[in-house]
Amino acid sequence: MKKIFLFSHVLACVLSLTVSASAGESSIAKPEKGSALSTSKDCGECHKRIHQEWSGTMHASSTPEKDPLVKAFYGYLAAEKFDVKKCDKCHVPFRALYPDEDNKDLSQEGVNCVFCHSVHGKADSGKQGIDYYKLDFLKSVTGPSQGDAKKAAHDAQFIGLFRHVDICSGCHQSGEADYYHAGESQAVCQQCHMPTKQKETVAEDGKVRDKVYRHLFEGGHSEDLLSMAAIISGEAKKSGGKTSVKLSLENSALHPIPGGFPLRAIYVKLTGLDAKGKEVWSNYAKDPRKEDPKGYFALAFPEAEEVYAHYAKEIKPSGDTRIKATEAKELAYEIPSDKVESVRVRLFYRPLPETVLKKLRIDPGLAPETLMMEETIAVAK
Repeated sequence: MKKIFLFSHVLACVLSLTVSASAGESSIAKPEKGSALSTSKDCGECHKRIHQEWSGTMHASSTPEKDPLVKAFYGYLAAEKFDVKKCDKCHVPFRALYPDEDNKDLSQEGVNCVFCHSVHGKADSGKQGIDYYKLDFLKSVTGPSQGDAKKAAHDAQFIGLFRHVDICSGCHQSGEADYYHAGESQAVCQQCHMPTKQKETVAEDGKVRDKVYRHLFEGGHSEDLLSMAAIISGEAKKSGGKTSVKLSLENSALHPIPGGFPLRAIYVKLTGLDAKGKEVWSNYAKDPRKEDPKGYFALAFPEAEEVYAHYAKEIKPSGDTRIKATEAKELAYEIPSDKVESVRVRLFYRPLPETVLKKLRIDPGLAPETLMMEETIAVAK
């Protein structure tokens, strides 16, 4: 028997009479067994390029079986008697949908094609993951356009949600979507994280389309995207045996940076160099968060609670020093030396603070700092 996702629309509707579907109660209509659904590999038979793009993303490896950071969080929270099934609703949606099935083909695919393209709307904006969406795995495949394949393996239905931030908001709730809904940004996630290509096909035998969304979902783990997130400028001059530095960090993204996962941070590494390029001074030695808090941009949480900040508990940040969209942070430093001839400015990104790495016993190499950009400012004579 073919899998339900590859049935024609008519046959799927017939089958919906014989399988369990509770759309009226939970806004989820699904077959009785998850094994009836297609996997991303099945989708990749026709959508090869899109499947290849998705395969290298965080969506494809969002499970504790594939991502060591997710595994560490799951393990710690489980040891603390927290119900990690709540995490499954975003990270392993098919395990949440079929908790009594050991279907590794689906459950270890993370956020896959079938899950996103079975979204038919919003069910409850106050909930997360599978409870946020209206999901129907028995009807047409949904997406940002109508189907147009010459030999379609399935029907395709246009759903406007796919062109709005709300398609992402079910899981990415405490990030950029809030900024959009507050009216402070007109950008939607897809503009940068799913940029479109012109004149391409979606399926191998499909018609050429004017607009095709990429499925790379680049974000904080993309050095290319990080390198475009801000603009560094500044000036430096000597006076009275000291060197003063004025620095400007302008956000060129369309949402606060860092965004998304609440424990992310970006920070400035400022280094004063003499005429031979030798380091004379630096704004911090080991810990930028403690040694130079003004150059550290992140959401702040109580150290004892920060490990729970990602939906595990209702924890409100105690501070927010992130750089807002279109904002420029102005920083001033005074170097106690007149030997400085140039100032090297580097902006770093880190997904987790060291305090969390230690608590979860995560190898720091799994969450390294990433150089976003670098500029050198000549000291005026």
